[in-house]
Amino acid sequence: MGNWRSIGCFAHLINLVVQRATEQISDTLVKVKSIVEYFKRSSQGLHKLQESQRQMNLPLLKLKQNVPTRWNWTYEMLDRVVTIKDAVITTIALTRNDLSLQEDWSIIEEVLPLLLPFYEVTTEISAEKNVTLSKVIVMCKMIERILAKSSANHSKVQAVLEVLKKEMNARFQNIENNILFAKCTVLDPRFKKRGFKNADCFEKAVQGLRNKVGSGQIPHTNEANDSFDGNGLRHHQHQQKAYIREEYDEESLKISRPENKKVSGIKELDRYLNEDYLERKSDPLEW
Repeated sequence: MGNWRSIGCFAHLINLVVQRATEQISDTLVKVKSIVEYFKRSSQGLHKLQESQRQMNLPLLKLKQNVPTRWNWTYEMLDRVVTIKDAVITTIALTRNDLSLQEDWSIIEEVLPLLLPFYEVTTEISAEKNVTLSKVIVMCKMIERILAKSSANHSKVQAVLEVLKKEMNARFQNIENNILFAKCTVLDPRFKKRGFKNADCFEKAVQGLRNKVGSGQIPHTNEANDSFDGNGLRHHQHQQKAYIREEYDEESLKISRPENKKVSGIKELDRYLNEDYLERKSDPLEW
């Protein structure tokens, strides 16, 4: 598309990471889907489930259906079934004992914390009103840090964890070397250097920005020789030069618009980098 640069969908890539990892618990997912489908098809079963929720003072919630084309569907489906777990166990025991999850409950409850950061990132990055490109490097960094601190007791959940780490590394290992993402991170007053793991990548992005702002052109207008009439229209002065006033105006112009625009732009960037960080929840566009 002309000179427009194509950027892959970060949320889509994150979703692919989760899909690949949750293949390790595909048997459990199939069982949960069967339970969801049962309560969707059976009005009697749904009535008993709701009755159990009321008796147990649980929130009156419906189970969430599998929607493969929707991001986060795996997390949402598992999170919902755990939220009303006791009611599901009771109702299944009375109506469809063959759908019992048994040891799968421990897998579900242990895998949810691993999927939670991916759910949060996808939700955040998909919000249309938020600045998102500058968050990509930071979010990758946070996910990798959380995964590094995570552990699992069940072998299948451990397998999920290992695939999450592997997929994140394969897809985002060099994300800080992407100069577009890096520059956006530097220019977000919430992140700047704090957003990087690799100091060299930060310095490379800053140098790229210095080169960019240093090449910018500041337009000059010969305001010293112009005047305005009562209607705000500009007229060129053809009168005899007033050397004292002209010298003063020229000096003022040098102060307000330095001759060395490259140095001026770099200094402005350096001032920005040395300023305090903006709060994470603040809007960088209002900075």
